[in-house]
Amino acid sequence: MVAALMVSISHAETYYANVPFNFVVGNKTAPAGEYMIDPSFVSGAILIKSADHKPIFLLMGPPPVGAVDYTPVGKLVFHCYGDRYFLSEVWTRGSNAGRQLPRT
Repeated sequence: MVAALMVSISHAETYYANVPFNFVVGNKTAPAGEYMIDPSFVSGAILIKSADHKPIFLLMGPPPVGAVDYTPVGKLVFHCYGDRYFLSEVWTRGSNAGRQLPRT
């Protein structure tokens, strides 16, 4: 199952997402809660931080092939296996290409 979570936009480049379930990012399990997604942290990188500003994951590398649909807001895409959610894609505002996270 794939779940997409649309995120609200607050600042020019920082996105906030309220994730209602625990999820896995890389080799870490992140608890449900509010997260900040900052695509401007380092050129070509996306930093995901918890609400208390602790870094959870730094995503680097080229974006995957662009999608047909344009997303006016950012979104997070999760894959669900059983009762575990895995963050698999991060899409930034105003883009038709997202960043794919490495499989865990």
